[in-house]
Amino acid sequence: MKLKPHFTAKSNVLFQILANVAANLLVLDLCMAIAFTTILIAATLNAKDDLSIDEHQASWLGKITPVF
Repeated sequence: MKLKPHFTAKSNVLFQILANVAANLLVLDLCMAIAFTTILIAATLNAKDDLSIDEHQASWLGKITPVF
């Protein structure tokens, strides 16, 4: 009695493509989080609006992002 393979070659390729896309999306998410803090600091540093941060708070915001 010969056993059939559980997955075909096409499904193995599909699984590898999906795993690659998931890994790349995680890297993209990290890069977007780091870039967002740059935009946020530039917009709120010593701003005249209600939402404003000083240099000490900006340095804290820039350093905390890579921790997460």
